Amino acid sequence: SLVLLGKTLEEMAKRKSSAALTELMTLTPTHVVLFNPKGNLALQKEVPLSSIQLGDCFLVRPGEIVATDGKVVEGISSVEESKLSGESIPREKGPGSWVYGGTLNQNGRLVVEASALGEDTRLAKLIRVVEEAQGSKTEIQRLADQISAVFVPAVLIVAILTFLGWWFTGHTLAQALLPSVSILVIACPCALGLAT
Repeated sequence: SLVLLGKTLEEMAKRKSSAALTELMTLTPTHVVLFNPKGNLALQKEVPLSSIQLGDCFLVRPGEIVATDGKVVEGISSVEESKLSGESIPREKGPGSWVYGGTLNQNGRLVVEASALGEDTRLAKLIRVVEEAQGSKTEIQRLADQISAVFVPAVLIVAILTFLGWWFTGHTLAQALLPSVSILVIACPCALGLAT
């Protein structure tokens, strides 16, 4: 029961991290406005994010999510990076500052030169790290699983053998049950530690 409780807690934690991962994946927009350096609004056009190239400049208006990592070449704004860094206070960005895909531009217009795309962005790397952490176990977790795989059945076998030994040597049911239950009670906190 205690090992099962530990597994249940682990599954609940995995579900929460899966929800966080799904939320991270939805942060980047699907389209971006390519910026025309001459400032001609008629030549600026919205294109799919997949068609943007390294070095292309794109426009990030107030309230929009930054499409990909890059360097600000024009404009000043506050950018909220809490989904990536955990920092709740927005950071001021201006020419020469770096912005990252998935962050929220708050109050000013920014022109950003794309410096990383797709799997090379900070957001993609963060998603990859979360996926790896979700699928892997720590060294101590693996050791605890190996020990509990042997320890719990061994304790149960010893308790049964103790019960049978007392029972077949002419003791009553109560007299045979007491030592076997004592073994289970003594081993119980170890099993709880292993499961946790």
